[in-house]
Amino acid sequence: PEVDLRQLMGEGIGFYRLARDANRPDGAWLDVLAGTRYTHVRTELELVGGSVAESTADLADAIGGLRGRVPLGSKAGLLMRADVGGGTSKVAWNLEASLTFAVSKKWRLGAGYRYLHEDYDTGSGQDRRATDVGFGGPVFEATFAF
Repeated sequence: PEVDLRQLMGEGIGFYRLARDANRPDGAWLDVLAGTRYTHVRTELELVGGSVAESTADLADAIGGLRGRVPLGSKAGLLMRADVGGGTSKVAWNLEASLTFAVSKKWRLGAGYRYLHEDYDTGSGQDRRATDVGFGGPVFEATFAF
Protein backbone atom coordinates (compact mmCIF):
# COMPACT_ATOMS: atom_id res chain seq x y z
CA PRO A 1 0.00 0.00 0.00
CA GLU A 2 1.08 3.56 -0.74
CA VAL A 3 -0.32 6.79 0.77
CA ASP A 4 -0.08 10.23 -0.86
CA LEU A 5 -1.16 13.12 1.40
CA ARG A 6 -1.24 16.70 0.07
CA GLN A 7 -2.15 19.87 1.91
CA LEU A 8 -2.83 23.47 0.89
CA MET A 9 -3.22 26.07 3.63
CA GLY A 10 -4.02 29.78 3.81
CA GLU A 11 -4.36 32.12 6.80
CA GLY A 12 -5.89 35.52 7.39
CA ILE A 13 -4.67 36.95 10.71
CA GLY A 14 -4.87 40.26 12.56
CA PHE A 15 -2.36 41.28 15.24
CA TYR A 16 -2.51 43.67 18.20
CA ARG A 17 0.70 44.78 19.93
CA LEU A 18 0.46 44.07 23.67
CA ALA A 19 3.96 45.15 24.65
CA ARG A 20 7.14 46.52 23.09
CA ASP A 21 10.60 47.63 24.16
CA ALA A 22 10.23 51.43 24.02
CA ASN A 23 14.00 51.94 24.36
CA ARG A 24 14.86 50.28 21.03
CA PRO A 25 13.10 50.85 17.70
CA ASP A 26 13.75 47.22 16.72
CA GLY A 27 13.49 45.72 20.20
CA ALA A 28 11.40 42.96 21.70
CA TRP A 29 7.63 42.89 21.28
CA LEU A 30 4.61 40.68 21.97
CA ASP A 31 1.38 40.52 19.90
CA VAL A 32 -1.94 38.78 20.40
CA LEU A 33 -3.35 37.31 17.19
CA ALA A 34 -6.79 36.27 15.92
CA GLY A 35 -7.94 35.04 12.54
CA THR A 36 -8.83 32.06 10.40
CA ARG A 37 -6.96 29.13 8.88
CA TYR A 38 -8.22 27.26 5.82
CA THR A 39 -6.76 23.84 5.00
CA HIS A 40 -7.49 21.59 2.04
CA VAL A 41 -6.27 18.01 2.47
CA ARG A 42 -6.25 15.33 -0.23
CA THR A 43 -5.41 11.75 0.66
CA GLU A 44 -4.89 8.98 -1.87
CA LEU A 45 -4.41 5.37 -0.81
CA GLU A 46 -3.21 2.81 -3.33
CA LEU A 47 -4.03 -0.69 -2.14
CA VAL A 48 -2.41 -4.00 -3.01
CA GLY A 49 -3.83 -5.06 -6.36
CA GLY A 50 -3.87 -1.51 -7.72
CA SER A 51 -7.22 -0.20 -6.44
CA VAL A 52 -7.16 3.43 -5.31
CA ALA A 53 -9.20 5.19 -2.64
CA GLU A 54 -9.22 9.00 -2.55
CA SER A 55 -10.57 11.44 0.03
CA THR A 56 -10.57 15.23 0.37
CA ALA A 57 -11.38 17.48 3.30
CA ASP A 58 -11.76 21.25 3.62
CA LEU A 59 -11.19 22.68 7.10
CA ALA A 60 -11.94 26.23 8.26
CA ASP A 61 -10.88 27.12 11.81
CA ALA A 62 -10.92 30.25 13.95
CA ILE A 63 -7.51 30.68 15.59
CA GLY A 64 -6.06 32.73 18.43
CA GLY A 65 -2.58 32.97 19.90
CA LEU A 66 0.58 34.94 20.55
CA ARG A 67 3.50 36.12 18.44
CA GLY A 68 6.71 37.62 19.76
CA ARG A 69 10.18 38.77 18.78
CA VAL A 70 13.40 38.84 20.77
CA PRO A 71 16.35 40.79 19.26
CA LEU A 72 19.67 39.01 18.80
CA GLY A 73 21.94 41.94 18.08
CA SER A 74 21.22 44.94 15.87
CA LYS A 75 20.07 43.06 12.73
CA ALA A 76 18.94 39.59 13.85
CA GLY A 77 16.01 38.38 15.90
CA LEU A 78 14.13 35.29 17.03
CA LEU A 79 10.48 35.33 15.91
CA MET A 80 8.08 32.92 17.67
CA ARG A 81 4.39 32.15 17.22
CA ALA A 82 1.90 29.81 18.91
CA ASP A 83 -1.79 29.48 18.12
CA VAL A 84 -4.70 27.14 18.73
CA GLY A 85 -8.10 26.94 17.12
CA GLY A 86 -11.10 24.97 16.09
CA GLY A 87 -14.14 24.96 13.87
CA THR A 88 -14.20 22.22 11.28
CA SER A 89 -11.27 20.73 13.22
CA LYS A 90 -11.88 19.45 16.74
CA VAL A 91 -8.61 21.17 17.57
CA ALA A 92 -5.69 22.55 15.56
CA TRP A 93 -2.50 24.00 17.02
CA ASN A 94 0.61 25.54 15.53
CA LEU A 95 4.13 26.32 16.81
CA GLU A 96 6.73 28.31 14.85
CA ALA A 97 10.20 29.71 15.46
CA SER A 98 12.36 31.60 12.93
CA LEU A 99 15.69 33.37 12.92
CA THR A 100 15.25 36.65 11.01
CA PHE A 101 17.73 39.17 9.60
CA ALA A 102 17.12 42.79 8.60
CA VAL A 103 18.34 43.29 5.03
CA SER A 104 17.07 46.91 4.93
CA LYS A 105 14.90 49.24 7.04
CA LYS A 106 11.72 47.68 5.65
CA TRP A 107 12.70 44.12 4.65
CA ARG A 108 13.53 41.05 6.78
CA LEU A 109 14.42 37.54 5.62
CA GLY A 110 14.17 34.49 7.83
CA ALA A 111 14.24 30.73 8.13
CA GLY A 112 12.94 28.43 10.82
CA TYR A 113 10.69 25.51 11.69
CA ARG A 114 6.91 25.10 11.88
CA TYR A 115 4.78 22.30 13.34
CA LEU A 116 1.01 22.19 12.74
CA HIS A 117 -1.25 19.55 14.29
CA GLU A 118 -4.84 19.04 13.10
CA ASP A 119 -7.47 16.71 14.54
CA TYR A 120 -10.77 16.52 12.71
CA ASP A 121 -13.68 14.12 12.40
CA THR A 122 -16.59 15.08 10.13
CA GLY A 123 -19.53 13.25 8.60
CA SER A 124 -20.75 9.74 9.31
CA GLY A 125 -20.91 6.37 7.59
CA GLN A 126 -19.30 6.38 4.14
CA ASP A 127 -19.09 10.20 4.28
CA ARG A 128 -16.95 10.20 7.46
CA ARG A 129 -13.59 11.97 7.19
CA ALA A 130 -11.27 11.73 10.18
CA THR A 131 -7.60 12.30 10.89
CA ASP A 132 -5.27 13.23 13.70
CA VAL A 133 -2.07 14.32 11.98
CA GLY A 134 0.91 16.64 12.41
CA PHE A 135 2.95 18.39 9.74
CA GLY A 136 6.41 19.77 10.49
CA GLY A 137 9.22 21.22 8.46
CA PRO A 138 11.30 24.22 7.47
CA VAL A 139 9.81 27.64 6.72
CA PHE A 140 11.31 30.53 4.79
CA GLU A 141 9.94 34.04 5.06
CA ALA A 142 10.22 37.53 3.65
CA THR A 143 8.62 40.37 5.61
CA PHE A 144 7.91 43.92 4.45
CA ALA A 145 7.08 46.47 7.16
CA PHE A 146 5.13 49.62 6.32
